[in-house]
Amino acid sequence: MGTFISYKNESLKEPLYLGLTIVFLLLLVWQAIVAVCLRMLLPIARYFGVGVAILGLFDAGCMGFHIMGHQLFWAPQSTACCVGILWLLLNKKGRYVFSFEYYNVILLTPQIKSRLSVIIWGIMIAFFGARTFLTFGDAIFWLIFRSDH
Repeated sequence: MGTFISYKNESLKEPLYLGLTIVFLLLLVWQAIVAVCLRMLLPIARYFGVGVAILGLFDAGCMGFHIMGHQLFWAPQSTACCVGILWLLLNKKGRYVFSFEYYNVILLTPQIKSRLSVIIWGIMIAFFGARTFLTFGDAIFWLIFRSDH
């Protein structure tokens, strides 16, 4: 899509970048809502989580490590994460954790809370910060440094 926008149709460049940015922002908001609902273990969130993970399987985002122009490692990290998420949501334990029976137990025991460690928070912030930058960085760079300024 980026090649099509860059080289083929100069007149469509700005509307397509704006449209894609809006679509990605809506996906970001949808994923954030699903993530919060999954964190709360809402039974209906499991279905939306499976939907987000299936969409993520089609992401071509790959993580590579480069030193002096040579690519050392390449891996489809988003696809691997989505396969893991699907496995967690669809296996027997995942079905039970997102069942209405388990949700009623959570409602009856509000004093029991799970907490994430500082290390997990750091990893999540780094991962999602990098993904956000990679998703929106090109569009933001193009809007700031476009040639008609």
